[in-house]
Amino acid sequence: MGVFMPIAPKWMLKLMTKKNEVQKTNQSDSSLFNTLVERCVRFAEDWEKQCSVGLDEESWFRWVALLANTGYQEEALEFSRAASKHDERSEQ
Repeated sequence: MGVFMPIAPKWMLKLMTKKNEVQKTNQSDSSLFNTLVERCVRFAEDWEKQCSVGLDEESWFRWVALLANTGYQEEALEFSRAASKHDERSEQ
């Protein structure tokens, strides 16, 4: 059972990553993830698990929703694809 993680507003994610629109076009998805790993212990733990065995569905959904709802749809897809569990259903 996970801890409730509300969807963060876009301004909060920007504050966490210290990104601006110019940096967004020059930064790769993995760079965003590296920044989040450095600044958020919870993300670091879940990113490591996602890349190894894959997160449970609830945790996966929360991170993907957080990224997608704050304007990082491509990054949300890359986060999902990091696990071997990713499939066509994940894409939907």
